Formats: sequence, C-alpha cells, structure tokens
Amino acid sequence: TGAALGERGVVLAPTHDGGTAALLRIPYNVIPAAFGAQSAARHAALAAHADVPFRELVLPSLHFDIDEPRDLETLFDSSQAGTHTRRALLEISEKSTACNRSS
Repeated sequence: TGAALGERGVVLAPTHDGGTAALLRIPYNVIPAAFGAQSAARHAALAAHADVPFRELVLPSLHFDIDEPRDLETLFDSSQAGTHTRRALLEISEKSTACNRSS
C-alpha cells in the first residue's frame, strides 16, 4: 500500500473507537502524528491539509485498541482475538484471579 502512494502519502489503520492503530507516513514527517480520541480523523484532516494521498485500511487484527481493562474484555469476547492472544489473556486472567485470592 505504501508503494502505491509514491513519494508522499499517509496510510492509516483506525481503531474501533476512532483512534489510530497503525500509521504509515511517507516521508515520515509529511504530517505530524496525532494521539488520543479521534486521532484517525485528525490524521485524515492533516493529510488533506498537506495535500497528500490518504488511504484508510480497516484491519480486523488492529481494530481494537487496548486502553482500558474493559477493552481486554471486549477483545477476548470478540472473534478478533487470535489463538495466541486468547491464550495470553486467559493466562493473565488466571494469574490475576490467583493473586486476588491470596491477598
């Protein structure tokens, strides 16, 4: 996708809540990086203002952004969590439960 942009452009993978999961900028300083809520929309606006090509790719593997504990629950309950991710989340949950019981 980056090669299709040529010498300048922006490719973004948004999160489910309007954030940015992945950002490719060609060159790296073609636009500044934006952070926080609704950063995907800010990146799109920055690219438009800089008059550079912009592509948004919705990628299921990057769609969830883990910012808060409830985000882990959402990811775990979704079909988006791969087997390795699901196994790691189960291990974390089991260890957390064991620690809470021994406290």
